[in-house]
Order: sequence, then structure tokens, then C-alpha cells
Amino acid sequence: MEIVHFVLTLLLAAVTPSSPVNGRLCIASSAETLTNENCIAVSGLDLEVAASKVPRVFAWTRDDGTEIALGTIAVDAAKVDLAKLAAIQLTISADSKRFWPGETNIRFSKHELLWQWALSPKVVGKLRRVLVPEGSYYLQVSALHYETLSLSGVRPKVARPLVLGEKKLVSKPLLTGRVASQDGQALSSAAILSPSGDAISFTNEQGAFEAELETRALPFIRVAYPGLATQRIELKNLQETTDLGKIVLTKSSTLSFQIDRTNIGEIDLSLELLQKVERQYAYSSIEKRALSSEGSLAEFRDLSPGKYLLAIAGPDPLNRMSVWSEIKETASVIEQEIKIEPLLLEGSVLFGKKPLPDAGVELVGPEHAWREQLVTDAEGKFGGDLWDRGSLFAAVQGETMSTSFVAR
Repeated sequence: MEIVHFVLTLLLAAVTPSSPVNGRLCIASSAETLTNENCIAVSGLDLEVAASKVPRVFAWTRDDGTEIALGTIAVDAAKVDLAKLAAIQLTISADSKRFWPGETNIRFSKHELLWQWALSPKVVGKLRRVLVPEGSYYLQVSALHYETLSLSGVRPKVARPLVLGEKKLVSKPLLTGRVASQDGQALSSAAILSPSGDAISFTNEQGAFEAELETRALPFIRVAYPGLATQRIELKNLQETTDLGKIVLTKSSTLSFQIDRTNIGEIDLSLELLQKVERQYAYSSIEKRALSSEGSLAEFRDLSPGKYLLAIAGPDPLNRMSVWSEIKETASVIEQEIKIEPLLLEGSVLFGKKPLPDAGVELVGPEHAWREQLVTDAEGKFGGDLWDRGSLFAAVQGETMSTSFVAR
């Protein structure tokens, strides 16, 4: 009798209905306006909603924070069935507790943003499942002070949950340091610049700074102050916090270029000053500027000792010229005259003995200072007015060629 009683207890437990799933349902007209405001408490997985003549998006959050659901409500639809969604199993954590937990955003996209939802600091650590319609998505997880986590080809299926496991956000590295002049004076408002020239941070009255970088892969920063030489700082083995110590800015130098445009007429020019770095054919962009058709003088200030390349470009693809300069001492002014003398470059591409039309020709200038893409005509020819001098590197790619052909 005891055995029979035990079996009956198990059977009764199996058919006893489970407690309903409680949560909150939020509906909006677009992913950009989907927030945790104007939400309603709901119970169960088959939810009734008011029909609408426009498509909408929704977010459902389970009361215990372990589960969220994101999806779209079709025109005239009056129900949201959470049981028909595909599950993604994941947890979100971070490699640093300095700013964790913090508000975290989850975004699902295809060709455009589909859904996004903000997880509060109290909830983000509890999340275990995300429910979305079956499909293929680009998933992003982002939080302030952390690098954005991006996953492509996320394909959950209703029949089988997609297990992503733990996804750990990587903290953005923090740089600290002090900036001073050669006489030891602290420099206030010195700029900490990214490789693209954007200001990341500025020094305070004591010359100290904190700069949060977007990624640990940033190769270098620049430190700039008016009237002093801008200094490039290489970044290696960045930690969560890296102290660069004392950075001393020296007196600056100037490169002055006088451009003779007699042979090219009154056309606008594009100028870019690049600094040679340690690696072969590697350059760091210092400044870009336009030179109007009436202009002939270009001066670049606040430079430190080193090798520099001035890249000059005109309106046509081969209107390219590269001019080298070197600053050996601080507080110097180097003047250089440049005369642009066009040279007619004519070339042809043959495949065997036959001309190769519509072939792509990439020309690379001396020391890899510039590169341009050309296309051969019906007779396999290409060319134009070339301003530069020196050895050129060419790579050819055509429909009848399985790989590119390289020539010098």
C-alpha cells in the first residue's frame, strides 16, 4: 500500500497546474521609443492586447528578472503569444566591478534596428533567457564604461533554445597621467587626442588627466598644447587602469611649404601631413586641410622631431604627390619649396597578347604614400596626369583572372 500511495502522489503532482508566470508588458510604435514606461502588469504567456492599424513592438519582462521577450505585433493583432517565441540562453557579466552592475542595453537588428531594451543594474545579473521570434539577428550588448559586445548570425529556433552561455563585457581602459612643459610647469587644458584627432580628455589645473578609451586596441594617443610640440604616445599592454606618468612637451617646430602651382592652374588642393612611424610603410595622420585655388603657402605648427610626409591631391585620380621632410631639432622652422609638374602616364593591361578591358588597376605611390583605383577602357588602357615621381606599384584584377597580378 505504501508503494501505491507514493505513485499516486507523483501522478497528482504531475497534473497539478503550475503557478502563472507574471510579468510586465510594454508596447511602443518603434524600437527607439520602447521603454519601461507605460507598461502594464500581465499574467501568463498568451497575452491579450488592443488591436491597432499600425505595426508595433513590445517588450515583456518576467517579474523575477530572469527572462525578457522582444517582438513585433502585427496590424490588427489582438494577442501576443510568448510561447511561440524562440529562446536564447545567456547571462551577462563584466570583467571589472568598477562600474558593474550598470544599466545595460540589448539590441537586435537585421538590416535595421528591430528591438532594444534597457536592463537596470538590479536586473542585468539575473537575466537567463531572451525570447525573440525565430530568425537570424545581429545582437549587441552595451553598457556605459564597457566595450560593446557584438554577435552576428544569432539564430534561435523555437524547437531548440540557442545557448550562448556567459557573455562578459570588457571594460574600457582608463589612462591617467600628468602633462608638463620642459621647465616642469603643469600644463592646464592640454588635449588628449585619439588617432583621428578627436579630443578624449583635457588636463586639469594640476596638469593631470583621466581618459577613458573606446577600446583596448587603440594603438596610440597624442598630447597637444598650443605652442608646444604635439607628442605621440604608443599604447601597449593596456590594463584596466594604465598610468602614463609624466609627459613632457617640448618646444615645437614648424614645417612651411611653398607650393608652385604654375603648371596646374587654379585648382583646389587637398593636403595631409603624415608622420612616419616605426613600421615599414606605416604613417600617422597629423592634419588634413584644403588649399584653395588662390593659396600657395601651407604651414604646419606644433610639430616634434621626426620624419614627415606631405601628401598633395588634386581633382583627378593620379593628381597625387608625396613630399618628404625631416625635423631634427626642436624649435626649428623648415621651409620647403614644392613645384608640381604633371607627367602624362599611359599604361595598358594585356592578358596574354589580348587587351584586358574593364580591369581594375590599383596604383600605389612611392613608399606606399598613396593609392588610387583605375579601370581600363575597351582597349585595356589606363592613364592620366601624374604629379608624383618614383617607383609605382600596380595590382591588376580582371574577370578572366582568378588572382591579382602585381607589377612594379
